[in-house]
Amino acid sequence: MDVTDPARLLALQWGWRVPRQQLAKLLLAYPNLSTALADDPANWSEQGVSRQAMSKLQALNSAASRRQLEHDSDRWQEKLIVWHSKGIQPLLLGSSDFPQQLAEIPDPPVLLFFRGDSDLFRHPLIAIVGSRRASEYGKRCTR
Repeated sequence: MDVTDPARLLALQWGWRVPRQQLAKLLLAYPNLSTALADDPANWSEQGVSRQAMSKLQALNSAASRRQLEHDSDRWQEKLIVWHSKGIQPLLLGSSDFPQQLAEIPDPPVLLFFRGDSDLFRHPLIAIVGSRRASEYGKRCTR
């Protein structure tokens, strides 16, 4: 399982506080996150990335920042491996398995976690979003 991009994405979003919407713009414009980060930052503005997000991402040009990002990514990678052992898989926005209908909404998630068969995303879908402590009424309605 290659968890490099999801781990790096989680590190950027949660550790470096790069807004999810800005990361989504990069993921939709580039084949993967590594390619996006390696590109000339001047090209990021063409994708609609904000100045604030560009500033945070440009900080990665220093060797110390790159080392810190790799350290943060390694910590997330360990978590992703544990989740993988429990059958939980990450899907990055822009990947071929990411549900197309979800990618087309105005503010799509940059990372989707799922358990099961990702081929099912190619069929008509229904999503139920709610509480982890669903009421009995809610459980009956979803059945």
